[in-house]
Amino acid sequence: MTMGSLQAISFLQASRQSLPSLQQIDREPPKRSSEPFTLEKPHTCAHCETIQLFLEVTPREFPCPGCRHKEAVEAADADEYVCRRCRQPCQGPKRYELSYSATLEHTILGAIDAARSSCELFRWLVARTALNIPALAKRWETPEVMDAIVDHCCFEILGHSSTRDCVLNFWIVCSTAVSEDLEQGQTLLGTLRAWAPAGDSASRYILSRPYELDVTS
Repeated sequence: MTMGSLQAISFLQASRQSLPSLQQIDREPPKRSSEPFTLEKPHTCAHCETIQLFLEVTPREFPCPGCRHKEAVEAADADEYVCRRCRQPCQGPKRYELSYSATLEHTILGAIDAARSSCELFRWLVARTALNIPALAKRWETPEVMDAIVDHCCFEILGHSSTRDCVLNFWIVCSTAVSEDLEQGQTLLGTLRAWAPAGDSASRYILSRPYELDVTS
């Protein structure tokens, strides 16, 4: 089911009213499923599966974040490295930086449709859009401005990966100045973080590993 500008405005207005404040919104996508998402059973659907991240690999020196030493040795886990001097986790001998980028196919109307279809990622993205849309358009609660937003704005992902963190920043971008109500610029909607277990096929492209949950070890 698709919607028009008036329905989109109503949906965003309702979303803004149901969310207490920007500071109180969790950075993680809201979870409505009966079982929590895990690395073994993540959320997936026809909407978020279409997102493809463009990967850029840049050679770079990564000194140890603790002592700044530049030599690493292989740890007990063959997929991990530690600093030769202080033995803290650090980048391995193949020093490179991974950066990600993508422009989503969904406009705001498409994102709302995906959210209404129970896509947890787009539910989170629409909630962030509802909170941040006044920063994008001074007067957005009219069909004319909403049509301009749909025609000239898109969602973009920019991120990077290191051994400690994989950060994905979601932006809404207006590529051209349309009017006083919608100016050229970009607004950060929110940040998500990702991990890949050692040995997983995604671990080549996502360098950060899950937190150790067994605190008694």
